[in-house]
Amino acid sequence: MTNISDRDLLTGIRNKDKQIIHYIYLKLLPVVKRHIVNNSGTEFMAEDIFQDALLILFNKIRADEIYLSSSFSTYFVAICKNLWLNQLRKNRNSTVYFTDEIERFNTIEDAYQPGLDMDFTRLFKKHFRRLSGKSQMVLYLHFNQVTPLEVAKQMGFKNKEYAISRKYKCLKKLISNIKGDPELSSFIFEDERVEIF
Repeated sequence: MTNISDRDLLTGIRNKDKQIIHYIYLKLLPVVKRHIVNNSGTEFMAEDIFQDALLILFNKIRADEIYLSSSFSTYFVAICKNLWLNQLRKNRNSTVYFTDEIERFNTIEDAYQPGLDMDFTRLFKKHFRRLSGKSQMVLYLHFNQVTPLEVAKQMGFKNKEYAISRKYKCLKKLISNIKGDPELSSFIFEDERVEIF
């Protein structure tokens, strides 16, 4: 699918056209990921920002509040950049961010290996086990670097975009549960680069 006009893109978003949404993912998600990863973020964060930007755009289109003074791509990426900038400002005074700590596990088994922060390992295992079986499997596949397309096939999801969405929701829930655990206040990570959002 190539050479889709900006008007067709906006119409497709308004109508929740799956092909149009897929096209936007293919064309713009790599751009957004590159920007966010290069500016103190992770791919997980980029996917989160991308989804938020799509929702904002959808609401603007439905409310007839969108007026493109540039290309669709430029406009959408600008929304993502602004969202990320706002996120960085909110993070500035925070202390602990878990995504990097969780993402560094190549496999679930890595969380059980010696040498990691034992407090974090314990919290990770505790809250991972409390996720639904399907959520655990989605994250297990993700941590083992299974591609979104293969995850979709193995889990019976409709497409890889849904697999990506499901993965970040599961990961977000895991992070939120760890952050909300009262035991968290009893320890901090040695790595000062880690931040909470």
